[in-house]
Amino acid sequence: MKRRIAITLLCLCFCGAVTQLVATEPRGNRTRNGCTIRYIDAVKKLTIHGDTVGAKNSFRRLVQRHPEHAPSWFHLALLYAFDDDTRSINMAHRAYELDTLNKWYAELYGTLLLHTEQFDKALPVLERLVRLDPQNADNRRMASLLWGYRGDASYMKKEMQATFDAYDRALELNPDNSYVLNNYAYFLTEHPGDNTEKTLQKAFGFATRALELNPNNPTILDTYGWVLYHLGRLPEARAALQQAVSFDRTENPEIMYHYGTVLSALGEEFMAEVYLKKALDKDSVQPASSSKKTIFKGDTAKSSAKP
Repeated sequence: MKRRIAITLLCLCFCGAVTQLVATEPRGNRTRNGCTIRYIDAVKKLTIHGDTVGAKNSFRRLVQRHPEHAPSWFHLALLYAFDDDTRSINMAHRAYELDTLNKWYAELYGTLLLHTEQFDKALPVLERLVRLDPQNADNRRMASLLWGYRGDASYMKKEMQATFDAYDRALELNPDNSYVLNNYAYFLTEHPGDNTEKTLQKAFGFATRALELNPNNPTILDTYGWVLYHLGRLPEARAALQQAVSFDRTENPEIMYHYGTVLSALGEEFMAEVYLKKALDKDSVQPASSSKKTIFKGDTAKSSAKP
């Protein structure tokens, strides 16, 4: 019952699309008119009577007789979205393939790909969706998130320019993507290039904005403190990293290593040794580490930072 209600509500959310789709149906001959009538009847079964089984059967018959009827593929994809990811994606792809300029088809197809973590396929679809509906903030946020993931993948391959290019596009789409702001700041700090001071100032700007968006997130506090350390602002770095340690409930060895490093630079050798030993005992962070920051990936919903 809950699934039936959820499907009906989901389809009602697309009722605006139904009006547009019906309005754009060709009216050239009796066969096409008959297709339109059967399509409207199927939509009524779904949205008015809540008859998902009957609607599925009606839409299936429609695509058998009229395989180029994109609206029916679209609604079939919606109906299968709750119990068959593969079939739903294939149907959504068929609708999208038939009409790549329709924002409803692009949104459904891109969302399903994102849901099943097919990021490489989802990205061009969502980019197209942004072009079709540039003012839609949700679409921009989704595309920004994917560009952030692409940047992460490039970093794992040690392709720094590709990493930064992907992050630039992510922030162009959503300047408040705190996940990207944080990682961009950290990677710039670890790889400042030839103009260290200019790069660190850029990193500081990103870290500052990420912290404004998520003031109590330990990983962002850690990044912020680490940038301050590289800028030589040691007392401020100490304060930020102390906060990071206090907010962190996982005893993240990277945070402890950074805090110990700053304490050592300030001459607080005893406490520095305590935190550095804790970090190295975890065997996760070494002094030369430049990896970061799996803070949100896989944990986006739970983290206080939201892309």
